[in-house]
Amino acid sequence: MENIFNKFKLYLKAKGNSERTIEYYIWHTEKFLQYTEAKISDYGNLKKFRERYYIIIDRPSLSNESKKKHLKCARIFADFLIEEEKIEINAPRLISPPKVQTRLPIIVEDEEINSVFYTIDKRWSGFLHLRNSILVETFLYTGLRRNELLNLKRENIFENKIFVNSGKGGKDRSIYIPDHFYEKLIEYIKVTSGVSEYLFYSVRKGKLSKSGIKKIFDEIKKKAGIKVLHPHRLRHTYASRMIEQGIDIAVVKEQMGHANISTTNRYIAVRDSHRKAVIQNLKF
Repeated sequence: MENIFNKFKLYLKAKGNSERTIEYYIWHTEKFLQYTEAKISDYGNLKKFRERYYIIIDRPSLSNESKKKHLKCARIFADFLIEEEKIEINAPRLISPPKVQTRLPIIVEDEEINSVFYTIDKRWSGFLHLRNSILVETFLYTGLRRNELLNLKRENIFENKIFVNSGKGGKDRSIYIPDHFYEKLIEYIKVTSGVSEYLFYSVRKGKLSKSGIKKIFDEIKKKAGIKVLHPHRLRHTYASRMIEQGIDIAVVKEQMGHANISTTNRYIAVRDSHRKAVIQNLKF
């Protein structure tokens, strides 16, 4: 089994998946096999795989979203097994996933954004104040994913654009940014020049880590009294603001780096507060 998983990792890597995504598929596949006691051959037999999958379905402690994730990973694993000539049909793809209620993205409200920057002003000074302010603004004005931001280098920013190398799915893309924020970034780059090749670095001058980002956001969240605050919530806010301001959905898709327009469409469900305000100005 260990040899199969080593090959599965190579298969996923060849498909352009990130290390985090590979870990996600491996973890779910291992858990599925352990809990259901499924065999490799079951992935190619509809009746047997359905019996195994129903063991997952019947677990009351698992949400429909988790059950859907297990099926998604099983489908990918079966694709790999077909390529390895271990099975002939992809049984998981013949099973319908459980229905999952679509959750609207949680965004950061204006008052919360003000609290975030007020907290940064009060909590830090010098380099840490400058770095953390620009870091939060970069999330807000670009919608970058956490790892994309951490991997940003100074050379990735020029001509009012940020170039993302090997983003989600190993894809490159460029993001246009507003003039006023571009000027801020250039000034930040000048002030911190000669320290690190990375745009955001630690006090020890090494690349800022995932735990470093978490520590910053946890500190802001605690001091500002905000219940939920993380980089992905700022990403949601960026997309929602673009939609609210009438930016074409195709442009939003490209800026966000979505592979499928259906992902971007989630942001069309505009906040009730914004919808109410817009309707008040309706005249004939």
